[in-house]
Amino acid sequence: MSLSHVPPLDEEDPRAAPTLPHDDEAEKQVLGAMLSGDRWALDAVTTTISGPDYYQAKHEYIHDACVHLYARGTTPDVIAVTAHLRDTKNLTRAGGPAYLHTLHQGLIVAANADYHADKVLEHATRRRALAALDAARARMLTPSDDDAHTLVDSLRTQIDLIPLRPAGVDEETSTHPWTPVDFDAILDGDLEAPKATVLARRDGKHLLYPYAVHSISGEPGSLKTWVALLAAVQELEQGNPVVMIDFEDRPQSVAARLLQIGARPEQLRDRSLWRYIRPDIALDENGTRHLAAAVAGATLAIIDGVTEAMSLHGMSVNDNDDVAKYIHMLPKRVADLGPATLQIDHVTKDSDSRGRYAIGGQHKLAAVTGTAMKAVVVRSGGKGEHAIVKVVLDKDKHGDVGPTGLTVAEFHLDDTQGGYTSAWLDHPTSNFDDDGHFRPTTLMRRVSDYLDMTGRAASMREIRQGVKGNNSSIATAVDTLVREGHIRLETGARGAVMHHLVTRFEEGS
Repeated sequence: MSLSHVPPLDEEDPRAAPTLPHDDEAEKQVLGAMLSGDRWALDAVTTTISGPDYYQAKHEYIHDACVHLYARGTTPDVIAVTAHLRDTKNLTRAGGPAYLHTLHQGLIVAANADYHADKVLEHATRRRALAALDAARARMLTPSDDDAHTLVDSLRTQIDLIPLRPAGVDEETSTHPWTPVDFDAILDGDLEAPKATVLARRDGKHLLYPYAVHSISGEPGSLKTWVALLAAVQELEQGNPVVMIDFEDRPQSVAARLLQIGARPEQLRDRSLWRYIRPDIALDENGTRHLAAAVAGATLAIIDGVTEAMSLHGMSVNDNDDVAKYIHMLPKRVADLGPATLQIDHVTKDSDSRGRYAIGGQHKLAAVTGTAMKAVVVRSGGKGEHAIVKVVLDKDKHGDVGPTGLTVAEFHLDDTQGGYTSAWLDHPTSNFDDDGHFRPTTLMRRVSDYLDMTGRAASMREIRQGVKGNNSSIATAVDTLVREGHIRLETGARGAVMHHLVTRFEEGS
C-alpha cells in the first residue's frame, strides 16, 4: 500500500470516525480559504498539503480543482471551481454547487489557512503512520522467511517515506511568514538605502518612500489634506495610479479640490489611474480582495480619517493594542503592496501636551515606516487668499528626507489668481516679505534678466516662453516684481497687458 495516499473509510461506516484521525472542520476552513481567492492563503495551503491529505474524498476533488486553476493564473473562486469540476465530470463527487457555497460562506478568516492546513497534515500523517503499522503488523503475523530485524527495518523505511510536504515542495523553503528570509537574493541584487520618490518639492526633493507607511497630522485648517491631494495630482500627472481610502470626506468634495489644484477630469474618470474608495463598513474578507485589486500598481495611497477608520472597526485611538491592530489591518497591508501610503490624522488641541504625533496611542508614531510629518500654519487663507503651511518632520525612518524637527517644506495654496488655484511645495528657505508674500527670488531674477535683455515691454505669454520655470511660479514672480516696483504694467495693442522693466532685480534686494 502506498503511504502517500491512504483513502478514508466509507463515510457511512460508523467505524470511520473513531478509527482514523481527521478534522472535518479544519478541512472545510482550508477549502474555504482557497475558495476566497486569497493569494497568501493559497500559497500557504499548497505548500503544506496536497489533495490526498484530506480525509473526505470530496475535499480532495475541490482542492485539486483550486490548485489546477491557481497554477494557470485563475483565481479559484466558487464559480470558477464549480465550472472546472463540472467540466471534469467531478462536480457531484465534490458535493455539488451548494456544498462549495457552504464551504465559502463558512470561512472564518483566510489568514488562519496555514494553521488549519497544518492540522489537516497532522491527521493525514497519523493516518499514514497507522497504515504503515497495520501493514507491518499483518506481515509480522504472517509466517515468512523474514526475520524480525528485516521486518522492523521495513517498517522504519515505510515510516520514513511518509511525506511531510506536497511533492516538489522543500520543507526548508516553506513560505510560512515565520520562515527566515533568504538574504542571498537581497545581497545579490542592487542593495541601496530606500529613497523617497513621491510628493515632490519644486526643487525635486521628495518626502515619501514607496512600500512605507507615512503620516501627516495637523489642526483643522492646517491644509494637511491639501498636501496629500497635491501628491495625488503629481502622481496622476506622471501617469501613475493613485488610491484614496476616505473615511472622512465626500467624493464630490475631493473631486472639486483635485480639479481646483490642477487635476484633469479625464484623469479622475480613468479608474485605472484614480481609485477612490469610501467605505462605510469594516474591512472584511471580501473587502480585502477589492482593496488589493485597487492598490495593485499604485504609487501612492492616501488614507483620510484615521480616527474614523478605527472607530468603524470598533477600535480606540487611545489604545496602543488597537492602534497596532489597525496599522497591521489597513495601512501596512496597503504599503506592503508597493505604494507610498500617507495617512491624514488629527493632533490634540493642546499644543503643550500633543508631543510628536497625532491624537491617540503613541504606537502610531512607532508604526510609521517612512516619514511622519505635521502641518503648521504660517499664514491661514481662504477663498481669494494665499495660505502658507510649514511641513515639519517628526520622524524619518530611513534618513533620506531629513532629521527630526526639521521643516522640510513649505506648502502654498494660492487662490489669488482669479479662477485658478496654485498648490506647491517649496524648499523651506523660500523668501517672504513682511506681509508673508512668497518671493521666488530665483525666478524674479530670471524674469528681470529676460526683460532687461529684450529691452522692451513683454506680454505674460512672451515672459513664460522666454523664462525657464513653472508657469504658475513665473506668474508669482511677475506679481512680486510688480508689487515691489521693479515692473510697471502698461496697456499694449488690442488691450494686451505688457510688462515694462523699471529697475533690475538683484537677489538679496
